Amino acid sequence: VYSPPVAAFTRSVVAFFHAYTQVNLYVSPAGLEVATSPHQDAHSVFIVQARGCKRWSVHPPARGNWTLRSLQRGKAGEVLSPSDGSLMQPPSIEATLTPGDVLYVPRAFFHATAT
Repeated sequence: VYSPPVAAFTRSVVAFFHAYTQVNLYVSPAGLEVATSPHQDAHSVFIVQARGCKRWSVHPPARGNWTLRSLQRGKAGEVLSPSDGSLMQPPSIEATLTPGDVLYVPRAFFHATAT
């Protein structure tokens, strides 16, 4: 899928941060109690809500460590619970994004979604 406005935005992000940038598109049907289970990413993420609504929960890591790709939790079939205090703190952000909203999730912060 190619979108000229998204491509222009991505070029602006690259120019501003002087860093590799990629764009992912995620589509989730409405009414899911769990659209994405809690997990970490080894990179920081900007979420831009394009259509519909999505509920986000963002949890700092319990030990404050900055996770390397090989140590990410909640990937490759590993299902985590948001109440697992040994891995993640209580949510620092609980928000419902609507079209046009932007959310920043720092590297290693756990995040989960529902629709």
